[in-house]
Amino acid sequence: MMQELEELRETTSSSYLDQTKCLRLALEEKQKQLDSLSTSNAELQNSIKDLDERLRASKQSRADADEIISRYSALP
Repeated sequence: MMQELEELRETTSSSYLDQTKCLRLALEEKQKQLDSLSTSNAELQNSIKDLDERLRASKQSRADADEIISRYSALP
């Protein structure tokens, strides 16, 4: 009876440790994916900021050009 209990305990313990190890490995993999996505997200946010600045500069340039054109168009 004691031998059976010991075997059962070892089997249960081994199974628990195996499951814990698998879960830890899966968690580490998910963390790596999360880190990679976080890096990609930061890069995309920086790209969006850069594009937004370029767009604002283009709009300003267009507004300046329109103003100059309208000034010269109004001349006789």
